[in-house]
Amino acid sequence: MEGINNKYFSLYTAKKIEFKLFNAGYSTSNRILTSPYYADTPISPNHSLIYLLYCTIGFIIGFGLIALRYLTYNDIISVSDLEKLLPESTSILGAVPLYKKKMKYSEVVVTESSKSRIAEAIRSIRSNMSFVNKNAKVIAISSSISGEGKTFVILNLAGMIAANGKKTVVLDLDLRKPKIHHGFNAENNDGMSNLISGLVTLEEVIKPSDIPNLDFITAGPIPPNPSELIQSKALEDVILGLREKYDIIMIDNPPVGIVSDGIKMLSEADIPLYVFKANYSKRVFVNRVEELIEVQKIKKLNIILNGIESSRGGYGYGYGYGMVWVWIWVWVWVRSKIRQW
Repeated sequence: MEGINNKYFSLYTAKKIEFKLFNAGYSTSNRILTSPYYADTPISPNHSLIYLLYCTIGFIIGFGLIALRYLTYNDIISVSDLEKLLPESTSILGAVPLYKKKMKYSEVVVTESSKSRIAEAIRSIRSNMSFVNKNAKVIAISSSISGEGKTFVILNLAGMIAANGKKTVVLDLDLRKPKIHHGFNAENNDGMSNLISGLVTLEEVIKPSDIPNLDFITAGPIPPNPSELIQSKALEDVILGLREKYDIIMIDNPPVGIVSDGIKMLSEADIPLYVFKANYSKRVFVNRVEELIEVQKIKKLNIILNGIESSRGGYGYGYGYGMVWVWIWVWVWVRSKIRQW
């Protein structure tokens, strides 16, 4: 019995000491060293880092797209592009603004009294032509492919010259795809194909237009041998006959980038014109101009750029300055964000 009491007494004593040691580890006299506070910015997400990453990725993607656009860039958009690409022997007569009203076919849209941008551009081209050859009587026009606006340019240029008091006639030598008759809202029953073939006389195919001093000859029925007709001696005789009747002869040729029919008239014309269209013609089309000069020996080829957008201007300055202002705005915005951080 005494042994049992000693055992429980020893266990009690050990537990008592253990309890005192346990309580000794805690102090009730606490002291606040630093007062708690709420953080102004969250620990996560890190806004500064996110903005920096977004701006960096945005600049990389932006410059990457610009580099890709530059490497794949193949359009002609301004006169300055042509000045860099064309041979020095060519001369640029001017640029015609884009006509924004819908037209199914090319037609005369300017008169001597017109004050539009297109009318001013046509007047400028007409004046520049007098510097090229003030005694010119035969003016021939062509382009690389269909759709560049050569018919539109020749019709309005002819209308402006006729309004200036010179007796003018327009010939449609695009015998494969005639359009002149659409511009004057006329029938295409008899025309150049009949005349060159000797089926009709010159007086029978000349048609007056609504514009004073301006006549025209349509292409006529599409022949099976357009190249042979254009290369024939009969066409030369027709031109000689028209030289005696008119002050100015305007010839609408087929695109020489597709067929070679119009090369003969370009080489024989007093003023050969070649049309490009902004945002439509490709830079490789300039190779055709070089070929006409070097191989076909067409001297003093005169260039007209058609379809210039008004917002960009004739020399494309609007596009360049617009991009500069965009980058300035982006830089100001980024700087404001950096100062906030």
